[in-house]
Order: sequence, then structure tokens, then C-alpha cells
Amino acid sequence: MTDERGKCKLAGRISDYPGPLVMPVTAVWEATGANGCQRVPAGAASCALPHTQTPFYLVPSPPSRPIHLTHTPIMTIEVGSTVPSGTFAFVDNVDDDPSICGKPQQLKTDEWKGKKIVLFGVPGAFTPTCSEAHLPGYLEGYERLQSKGVDAVYCIASNDVFVVSAWQRALKAGNKLTCISDATLTWLESAGLVQDLSHVGFGKRSKRFAAIINDLKASLVALGGSQMVEYIGIEEGGGVTVSGAEAVLAKL
Repeated sequence: MTDERGKCKLAGRISDYPGPLVMPVTAVWEATGANGCQRVPAGAASCALPHTQTPFYLVPSPPSRPIHLTHTPIMTIEVGSTVPSGTFAFVDNVDDDPSICGKPQQLKTDEWKGKKIVLFGVPGAFTPTCSEAHLPGYLEGYERLQSKGVDAVYCIASNDVFVVSAWQRALKAGNKLTCISDATLTWLESAGLVQDLSHVGFGKRSKRFAAIINDLKASLVALGGSQMVEYIGIEEGGGVTVSGAEAVLAKL
């Protein structure tokens, strides 16, 4: 069909609805009065209505009602959950000087097999509550955590790996714990542990939480091993209660 619709010779394509949209047409319909409508195959000799010179405008149906896809929220890990697989970044610190940049390395959750891990998450490195209460509590309780059978302690944040590494050294954490980065929030999202702090200029960050992750060596190693959550404490307010070292120690 040409732009001058009265000169249309073949049913086939229509345009200009809306703008440059082109829609295929397989047939046009010829009005036949009281007898209803009779189908005229594509390729009919004229696009004019019968017995008139009025062009037969082919008007497409209105656009379909939009389909609204709903986002299925990711479930937050809970006691008994299997920990999602993930890869994190960290720096193996050899010096407490935060001005020294180490080489980033990878840590995979597979490395937690056969171990009892304490993982706690913070919204941001170098922020007041995280620096003054949350992480220091784990440094103070490190020996007691070890005595309860904890193999390693990790602090996770969505800051980049160099920031969390500098923070670990600034707080003189040494090798008592390792700060790991999930800068893309990939693992935190899969675990349902992300919060939106855009209202304070942070964007999406880790929730403040703590988890005890145990491979349950005796019962699961024969099944191939699977990191299971024994305890999960997620803060609802702004302080450190269920995610602190004392809360974790009480559950070990």
C-alpha cells in the first residue's frame, strides 16, 4: 500500500500507526450490506469499498493492554536454608597500614565446605555503627568464637575490595577476621540480604546481619556437603543486637 491510500492496489501492508509501524495484513473485508461481511483475500485488485470510490482504510486494532511483569521477591535465607553459591573478593592483608594496597583475591563459598563459618554483613565500611560497634565486637569475641568451634569469621559489605581491605587494616583486625567484598551485590541479592539506602545517599547495600553457616560435617559430607544456615539475625533498627558477636555466641 502506498502513502496515497486511494491508489492502493494490493492488500498487504499498512503504515503510519503509530508513526513508522508497519503491520502485515493477510486479508481485507468487503462490506456487503445486510448479508454481513465477506472476506476478500490479500491481493484483491482494489482497496476501495464496493460500488464507491472511497478508499478502504485499514486501521489496526488498538494496542494490546500492556502486560505488567511482577517481580518475584527473592526469599531471605533462614535457619535450615542452603547458602547460595557465590564468589567474593578480598585482600590477604600482611600489614595493618591502610595506605598499602594488596592484591585482590577470590573467595568462593565452596571453600566453606567442612567448616563452621560466622558471616556478618554491614551496610558500609568506615561508617559509625559498623566501625564503632559491629566489627569491633567480633574482634573482642574472637577467642570465644574459636572456642565454640568457629573456623573463620567474615565481614561482608558491598564496598569495593580495596575499601573493605583498608577498613580491616584501619581497625587492626589482623587475621582475626576477613573483610570480603560483594560489590555487585550478586550473592547478597541471592540471599535476600540487600536493603535500599538511597534516602541517605548509599543506594543498595547489605543489610546488617549475622549468620552461622555450618557444613554439618557428620551428616552432610556423605551427601556431598552443603553449607547450611544454623542462625540468621537481621537487624530491623539501626543498632547492633541480633547481628552482634554476643548474639552469635549465644547460639553456638
